[in-house]
Amino acid sequence: MSLQRRIENSWQGLSPSERKIAVLLEQNQHIVVSHSVAEIATMAGVSKATVSRFFRSLGYDDHMAARLEMRSSRESGVPVQLTSITPPEALQEEWQNLVQAHKDFDHQESALADAILAAENIYILGFRNGYPAARHLRQQLVQLRPGVSLLPAAGQTLAEDMVDISSRDLVILMGFRRRIKSFKPLIQGLNRQLDQQQLVLLTDPTGSGYGQWVGTTVICPLGAQQPMDNYSVVFSLISRLVNTVAERAGSLKRIQQIKTLYEELDELDL
Repeated sequence: MSLQRRIENSWQGLSPSERKIAVLLEQNQHIVVSHSVAEIATMAGVSKATVSRFFRSLGYDDHMAARLEMRSSRESGVPVQLTSITPPEALQEEWQNLVQAHKDFDHQESALADAILAAENIYILGFRNGYPAARHLRQQLVQLRPGVSLLPAAGQTLAEDMVDISSRDLVILMGFRRRIKSFKPLIQGLNRQLDQQQLVLLTDPTGSGYGQWVGTTVICPLGAQQPMDNYSVVFSLISRLVNTVAERAGSLKRIQQIKTLYEELDELDL
């Protein structure tokens, strides 16, 4: 249960002093993690004993239990602000994540690009926050080769399409934290249906456990200091991958054909 929900459920039973703390924390939830009991007491204008009693009133054992719950929630993808972070600090964290992710991708890039070019068909699956990344990857690859599909189709189920995936195909899954409940059964089902090397997973560190069912796991850190996840690593690695595929594909014939169709259909403002 979130801190906000605990406060709402306990509000009627809180003392006037405890309500001062509640108002403070509702507006600045990150101080539960970043500040001590004494600091919270000073900010709210109450005693340390009142702060300790407040957290027990919400159902926590103590302040530390509340702090650990909030950290755990953020690591699972819940949009909770843990610290007060400046834009330069956020940019530094993003840069560090980008550098580490690209370093880790160095030994995966070549084989993955070759697999994309060699596959008869490519199926890209994405759900929730993974869907925009899956759609973007499909839009990039379809300019370089035929047979690239995005699943699931709007308003449709997966089974009708999964049955057609063969041993000559490649499946790329996007599964980031706060995944749908059916993600695990889906990836296990694909593992039973296909050779493990046909499965590629782009995920954040919390999804590394799914690596046991796929041939390649690409880890994309999403950040933890800000309340909302940062997908810059995901899209940066996609850009790197598709450009490598483009270089190895060699021929620009397909791109030129698409360009000609753009002009004939007058689809783009070129």
